This record gives sequence, C-alpha cells and structure tokens, in this order.
Amino acid sequence: MLKTFWRNERGGGEALSFAAIAIILAFFVLAMVEPIHLSRTSDKINGLARYALVLAESQGELSSQALQDVRSRAVQLGLEVSELEIDFRAFHDDGTEKLKGERAEYGERIGVQLSYTKKYDRVTLTNFVLASESKTAKISSPAMYSVSTSHKR
Repeated sequence: MLKTFWRNERGGGEALSFAAIAIILAFFVLAMVEPIHLSRTSDKINGLARYALVLAESQGELSSQALQDVRSRAVQLGLEVSELEIDFRAFHDDGTEKLKGERAEYGERIGVQLSYTKKYDRVTLTNFVLASESKTAKISSPAMYSVSTSHKR
C-alpha cells in the first residue's frame, strides 16, 4: 500500500517525503538548542572572568567591593549570582600559593577562575513524544593568570 501511495502521481509521495524530512530537520534543530545555549553561557562566564582578572591585577586582590562589582556585572549578563563561584589566588615570587585572603604585591602572580552551575530544561523526542527533563551543567572558565600591578604606598 505504501509503495502504491509513493508512486502515485497525485503528489501523495511528495507530501510524505516532505513530512519525513521536516520531522528529521526539526529533530536536528531541537538538538542544537542545548549546545548553543550552554556555549553562550560559557562565553558570558569567560568574559566575566577576564573582568575579574583585570580588577584583581589593579588591586592585587579581589576586595569585597570588587567581588560586588563582578556580581553586579553577572546580574547584568542575566546570570544568577547564587550559582556563581569566584576563586581568587595569589602566589609568592617562588610560585607557592599565598594563604587565602592575602593580597599580591607588585609583580607577583595572581589567578582567577569562575564556576557557574546552570540549570536548564532539555527537550527530547522519544517515541515521537516530546519530553522535558531538568538538567544541571557546571560551566567553568579557564584558570586565568596575570601579574599584579598594584603598589601599596
């Protein structure tokens, strides 16, 4: 029956082909939404990490004011502050890590890394039924290092 429908010259086979191709294309479009959305969030986190690194370079540390500035920038980017982790590290000249809360002097290395926990809904097509499931992804910026340009006078 399908063979006769397919070879029918009234256009039934073409309509069936169009419907099959449309379903396949819709599947690929839905499959691309998740990676694109996570990639955009990753770009936001990387930009925010660069901003935090510039603040840390100029001050030798991430002070409470600088942390507040980074968090307000995160809100402007549409990120939830409660899901954002900011890791700042200062290093001695010999490369050993300073204690948490110690400030980097002029010429010492500093490092910043941001992590963000993203909660999102993933839409899947199973047995021709659309289903939504909640997912969580942890997105981290690369660890960024620089040299402190801060003088304490």
